Amino acid sequence: MRIHEILGVEPMQVNTYRDGDKQFRFYVDWEGNPRSLSENSLCAYEVCLLINYPEQIIRTPKLTDEQKELLKALVVFEGYWLCKEEAGGVFAYREKPTKQGKGWRGGGDYLVVTPRKNLRPLLSLVSWDDEKPFDIEQTLRDAGVEV
Repeated sequence: MRIHEILGVEPMQVNTYRDGDKQFRFYVDWEGNPRSLSENSLCAYEVCLLINYPEQIIRTPKLTDEQKELLKALVVFEGYWLCKEEAGGVFAYREKPTKQGKGWRGGGDYLVVTPRKNLRPLLSLVSWDDEKPFDIEQTLRDAGVEV
């Protein structure tokens, strides 16, 4: 079994490890070496964290071509942050919102995503359980898409 299979990530896919105050972004290269985005390689302690606590890995979703195109279109319309409210509504905000009560607030102008059939492929990218809003531009960059 290879390290990316053990961690449940795809090779060259950027992911985040978060446990309390400890957070770092990483990927596993084609040779199976865990790499940090901020440094060349991860230290042994960080590799142990990944292996022993894989539930702390925030996996960047693998985007379909259709999702990439839809997210790029949201950016054109100044939708930079995707969020799902407790009631199930999905919105794309211009400014980064914060989770408050049963929804997200303070994100300035927004686009309603939920009822539009052509935007349904985006619904699986967000959940009410998300602690932070989904960063559309960063996700596209991580997927190798020019924004």
